[in-house]
Amino acid sequence: MIRSGRQKVQASEGGSRLLYVHIARTGYMRNTAYKWSHMVNNLASALFGFIYIALWQAVAPATTGPGDPYNRSTLVSIMVLAQVFAWVATFLPAGLGIQNAIRTGSIALEVARPVPYFPMVMAREVGSVAYQALYRSLPLAVIFTLTVGFPRPASLSGLLLTVPSLVLASYVALTMVYSVGISALWTTEVRYAHWLYMSVSSLLSGGWIPADIMPGWLGTVAPYLPFAATQHYPIRIYLGLAGAEGLLMQALWAVLLTVWCWWITGRAMRRIVVQGG
Repeated sequence: MIRSGRQKVQASEGGSRLLYVHIARTGYMRNTAYKWSHMVNNLASALFGFIYIALWQAVAPATTGPGDPYNRSTLVSIMVLAQVFAWVATFLPAGLGIQNAIRTGSIALEVARPVPYFPMVMAREVGSVAYQALYRSLPLAVIFTLTVGFPRPASLSGLLLTVPSLVLASYVALTMVYSVGISALWTTEVRYAHWLYMSVSSLLSGGWIPADIMPGWLGTVAPYLPFAATQHYPIRIYLGLAGAEGLLMQALWAVLLTVWCWWITGRAMRRIVVQGG
């Protein structure tokens, strides 16, 4: 009987894993209907990248002194990497679409499913991020390689560390956007909260301006905020400007934001009221 009980637990765990894989696949497949539109949109994304590159080429010094890695070449590399990495760690759907489910009332069906709501949404968006990595980030990397050139990793170890760093970056970003989306159970509309999040994230993530050279106290505080985990550390690790300590900072925010999301989800589930649909 003990063996039978263990087999049932193992089967249940295996079924749960397969369920999350299926949810992630669904998130991936729903994006494929728009892949040609996204491919065309990549040209506009590349154009913004060229603008940022031109700005830094105009103002950044060609060489810098000891202890200052941000010369013109490095800043151009940061702009290229930021534009490529942004599609897996910055440009995520507003509120992950949670506010739409709340507005239509379909969230009542979603929370009734035999799977916790927070990991279900995360699994769905992991599929979307995988799609964006393939149809957004990869084409942009090719465009930059053929034009301004794609920066080489500083070392093999840096390249290997970049992979888990990007995974953590994407997860941290998803948890922050999830927080915006779930807040719709209190506010119904999250449009302005999303705009505020995107504005602050774009400023403090280190993608367009390195977080540690922000003016005044911002340059001291920004590297320790969760926004830096989405761009600042993956880019620095890839370029050899940071090592495993960057991963530790990202992992710390991943843990803290996971605890926060579980807590806020528990509070939100008590407030579910179908508002239509």
